[in-house]
Amino acid sequence: MNTKYFSLYIISIIFLVLTTNAHAQVPVQTEPLVNQYIADTYQKRSTTWWKALEQQLVLNLETSSDNLSAASLQNVIFFATLHADKVSLKKTVPALMEIYHNHTNESFRIMALSALDAIGDDKAMQALFHVVETEPAPDDRLHRLTVAVLYDHYQGR
Repeated sequence: MNTKYFSLYIISIIFLVLTTNAHAQVPVQTEPLVNQYIADTYQKRSTTWWKALEQQLVLNLETSSDNLSAASLQNVIFFATLHADKVSLKKTVPALMEIYHNHTNESFRIMALSALDAIGDDKAMQALFHVVETEPAPDDRLHRLTVAVLYDHYQGR
C-alpha cells in the first residue's frame, strides 16, 4: 500500500473513532438535579431567611391586582399551612382581605379565602363573619366556601 494512502487511511480511521466516541458518550451526573431549596429542609433555614420570606410574601401580595400571580397566593397558603411555627403571615391579612373583597377573578378570591383560613387570624375571621352576617347571601361558591371556613374555624376551638 502506498504510504500516502496508508496515512490517509489512518487519519480517516482516527477521525472516525474520535467522532464516534464523542457522540456516544453520555454525560454522567455526579450530583442529583434537585433544587437546593427543595432538597434542603426548611428546618435548617435561619430566622433571617424566614423574615425575608415573610417580607417577600407581603410585597408580592401588595402588587396591583392585575399583576398578582396565583403563585403568590399559593405560597402564602403553603407556608401558613406547613410552616406556621416558623413564619408569621399576619401581615398579609390586609392584602388578602383586599383580594377577597375586590379581585375580579373568583379563583383568586377563593385562594385568598384559603390563605386567610390557613393563617387563622381572628380579626380576619371576624371580618369574614361580618361579611356573611351583613351582606345578602348570594348563591355563589365563594359565599358557601366562606361559611364553611368560618364554621371550621369556630368549631375547631
